Amino acid sequence: MTTDPSTGPLSLVLTLESEHYADPDELTEAVRAVAGQMAAWPAGGERLAEFLVVHDEGLDRGRLRQSVEPAWAPARDAGLPGPRWEATRGLGYYQQKNRAAELAEGETLLVFDGDVLLEEGAVRALVEAHDTAPGGVVTGLCHIVSQTAAGRAFALFSAFDDPVEDPELAPAAGVHGNNFVVARRTLLERPFPDSPTFRRDCYLWAQSLLAEGRPVLREERAGVAHPAPEGRAAMTWRALRQGHDDVWMFTHRGRFIGVLAAAVGVANAARRTARGIAKILSRPPASELEARQVPAALAVALGYGATVAAGAVRAWIAPRRLRRRLTGREEEPEEREERR
Repeated sequence: MTTDPSTGPLSLVLTLESEHYADPDELTEAVRAVAGQMAAWPAGGERLAEFLVVHDEGLDRGRLRQSVEPAWAPARDAGLPGPRWEATRGLGYYQQKNRAAELAEGETLLVFDGDVLLEEGAVRALVEAHDTAPGGVVTGLCHIVSQTAAGRAFALFSAFDDPVEDPELAPAAGVHGNNFVVARRTLLERPFPDSPTFRRDCYLWAQSLLAEGRPVLREERAGVAHPAPEGRAAMTWRALRQGHDDVWMFTHRGRFIGVLAAAVGVANAARRTARGIAKILSRPPASELEARQVPAALAVALGYGATVAAGAVRAWIAPRRLRRRLTGREEEPEEREERR
């Protein structure tokens, strides 16, 4: 077997940072989809070195096994190795993925979360795309799936990907942390950063790779389904975090400071809301939204946009207090280093 890091032994890595990513039904479907694709891939048996499951020690491993082990049966029946379990303690979402790179044995990592569904053909498409981009990272086309008007509305104005008519392997500015393929050596050399943001470390990581001349690619033929945040509380929390992250990103880059960062955050929220409303109104009744769901979807878009704007303003007025509420952090990494 070749030892080229771009085409070498593959570690499938399932990361379960909290209960949010360990819903029994979603976890079962996520693993079953990957297992079926690995079993059907002619090169799967040659490429796969291990199936590594990394979970926080606070999660009940016995309960996780009840979802993962039966779902992996098609791959095991095809002669592929069974799950190898490793526990971590108190690591954040991205830091757990860094730790997974240290634990993995394969030279190439396909990392995915327990709440995403890699659609038919996605596993092979992602791995083979990465074979062409040594030293880089490849992510799939991640889209929101939901049966509710609120969830479908969120899909039209979220930060996830829009459908593509002619899918291809295309350059990207960011990576979805819920699904990506990277050489283990690359992730060890350039781990995810540890910023005070909620979900921007994947973007910051991708930008650091691009700055070093490493390719960041999106394989649009690899569909990845992600559930929408369901319920008012989940929507509100996500919107506040988005507003917080927007302001932190502006100030971190030195482009705007203070009230200007908050003002730009509010403007961005308005722009995203307007774009979402335009998409909602342009959808035919038989498409993602039924005609009777349009009023509710518009209300969700307006409410979400207003909450993002509120998060941006709050992040300017009381950034540490909001950060503590949303991310459990009060200091930036640089501040921690100075305090030490």
